[in-house]
Amino acid sequence: MSFRTAILFGCLVLFGAIESYGQFTIQGAVKAYDGKPLSDILVAAPEHTTNTTFTNDKGLFHLDLPEEPNRLVLMLQSLFEGDTTWEWNGVTALDAISITYGENAANIDTVVIEGDQGEKGVTDVSTTIVDIASKRSLPNPFPDVSEFLRGELGFSKNNELSTAYSIRGGNFDENLVYVNDFEVYRPFLIRSGQQEGLSFVNVDMVREVSFSAGGFAPKYGDKMASVLDVTYNRPNAFRSSAETSLLGGSLMVQDVGLNHRLAWSVGIRHKNSQYLLGSTNTNGQYSPSFTDV
Repeated sequence: MSFRTAILFGCLVLFGAIESYGQFTIQGAVKAYDGKPLSDILVAAPEHTTNTTFTNDKGLFHLDLPEEPNRLVLMLQSLFEGDTTWEWNGVTALDAISITYGENAANIDTVVIEGDQGEKGVTDVSTTIVDIASKRSLPNPFPDVSEFLRGELGFSKNNELSTAYSIRGGNFDENLVYVNDFEVYRPFLIRSGQQEGLSFVNVDMVREVSFSAGGFAPKYGDKMASVLDVTYNRPNAFRSSAETSLLGGSLMVQDVGLNHRLAWSVGIRHKNSQYLLGSTNTNGQYSPSFTDV
């Protein structure tokens, strides 16, 4: 076989393959029972799942198949109830078909979405309102607001005697803390583990805790780990609570006066961990007793 003959034979084979592909073409229109065209309707043949198409804005579709099937099924799927299927058996040619949805098709009514933006406005998508009511019962030797964050995304804490926590393995000082919209800076005094004193936040006076492990609003600053936003109760009537144990105690009183023009809250806390730390094998020369008002 000469070189020119081989080239000619190869071209004939290539043109034949191109001609054989897409030799079975289906085109048509999909419309509703009232004559309106339906767009974005999926049209497919089960024998060739890689060949699919959608109807355009005028309800027209054009589907090319690699070969002529013995059984052709067109499945049209949309926002109506269920999938509507048309089937042809032994079809050798099909052109310009017209498919109409029946009157029993169920249309979706207009969807109206409503929400309560709350007192602080719309909550950020990345911010979680912590359910403090269910987490107050968690066992802990010293109540702290960081205990409310257990189970939140990226939160980790490896010492129950410390208020320090990390987000996604970061440092403790990468986390912002706000109380009543004021940033609270972590004290530089006693602040590690067994020697740590009382936390700044009094859990008896907390009304709401919101937490974000990233992607929070720029009003909170530029630290990239997390932000903890604590809101204290604003009293509208007399309220009090008390707690005592061998490890300390707390007392909280709230009330209003001057015809509800004056509101005040007072909280007293005491912490003494000597009974807890005295049971350990490590002895220290410190007095782990703290009180604040």
